[in-house]
Amino acid sequence: MDGAVHGLTAYAALRMILPDSLAVVSTLGGIALASSKSTQNNLRIVTLIAHYYVLASVAECVIHKYQMHGKFRGKWLNTEHIDHHLNVSHNMTLKHPIEDDNKSGEFGWTTVIKHTIILHLITTGYVSRVFHVHPTVNAITWCGISLTTAFLWNTIHNSMHDDDHRHSISRGPPRMMSSQRCAKTFGGLFTHLKRHHELHHVIKSRKTNFGVVFLGADKLLGFTPTKEEMDTINVNS
Repeated sequence: MDGAVHGLTAYAALRMILPDSLAVVSTLGGIALASSKSTQNNLRIVTLIAHYYVLASVAECVIHKYQMHGKFRGKWLNTEHIDHHLNVSHNMTLKHPIEDDNKSGEFGWTTVIKHTIILHLITTGYVSRVFHVHPTVNAITWCGISLTTAFLWNTIHNSMHDDDHRHSISRGPPRMMSSQRCAKTFGGLFTHLKRHHELHHVIKSRKTNFGVVFLGADKLLGFTPTKEEMDTINVNS
């Protein structure tokens, strides 16, 4: 079981950044290198970190796709997120400034709590068995990842739309900085994240690119735009 989990984690992480064939070769190479005990111990730390990142990225995509855009989302979140899409203009700015917290579309406390509990319950068994991580440590780790996701989402996502509205802390973790400062602080990373998210808004045939702050899962899950969809954007732009 240990080898299977390590192998799947390595493949998923590499699949996010490499073509399929290279991801397979790199994973097999890593498994071969892990034949010695010392190498196994070193790789366990690397694959543990990769494991948390992969699942954090997948969780963000799943929440965005199935909770915010799916058929079984909460009614309040459905309306709020649809309003957000209708309010975004072609250049990613908002047509109407956000003045009401009910329209702010933040990553709220309820989502943070659900995110933490569900991912802890899913992972605690095999993380304890394979990576020797105590369930309490796993729970604390997921709590930290969930809060980090919320803080980054509420800061970076709003900044992508030049939206400086600050929602009430009672609704969710507050944004950390203004849109202008966010763009300067994150630099090229912010530009890359914004371009990735822009495709989520401009492609109308189907929704793609559900990742906002933890990229990679869209490629892993097949949510990236097709060549034909990208060609359509290039022709229309």
